[in-house]
Amino acid sequence: MWLRWTAVAAAVLLAGLSCGDGGTEPERPSAASVVVSPATVEFAALGETAQLQAEVFDQNGHAMAGPAVAWSSSDAAVATVDRRSPVRGVGEGGTTITAAAGSARGTVGIAVTNTDRAALVALFEATGGPSWTSNDGWLASAPLSDWYGITIDADGRVTELDLRRNGFAGPNPAGDRRSRELGGPPPQRQYASLGHASA
Repeated sequence: MWLRWTAVAAAVLLAGLSCGDGGTEPERPSAASVVVSPATVEFAALGETAQLQAEVFDQNGHAMAGPAVAWSSSDAAVATVDRRSPVRGVGEGGTTITAAAGSARGTVGIAVTNTDRAALVALFEATGGPSWTSNDGWLASAPLSDWYGITIDADGRVTELDLRRNGFAGPNPAGDRRSRELGGPPPQRQYASLGHASA
């Protein structure tokens, strides 16, 4: 009997040791951090785009292959983004684009300016803007479409500037009364119609 119990105890011990040899299962990789590149993006005109890249790392600092990444903008009125499209500047200002993989987050700062606005401000200051016959909206932070005499396209770029007979002071900044290219890359149709009060 004693030998039988000894044999059973030995079998149980060996079984336990056999189970213990496998150790604990390795920890499954999970997203711990996200790095977005480039780190910052500056758009000099509305409608410009940039391609962002997100690299996801696990808890051991190893890059993960093919993780799902969700993109979002803190202010879609300034810049938009989704998983199929590059980030696009749609309004002046600043916003933050976030790439999320699980609970991990990575961000990039976006700044959007409009070179047309700077060119128009220079025009206003060089031609006695405060004394123009009509200058409603000029120099305001409102969209350029709210400035008197200005027409813009869907990207917020100036396509027409009509300030004829508006009391310009000093030399005509256009060189003639029909054309003037504003700042930045011109859209397909971009011109100005300018003139002195006597025109």
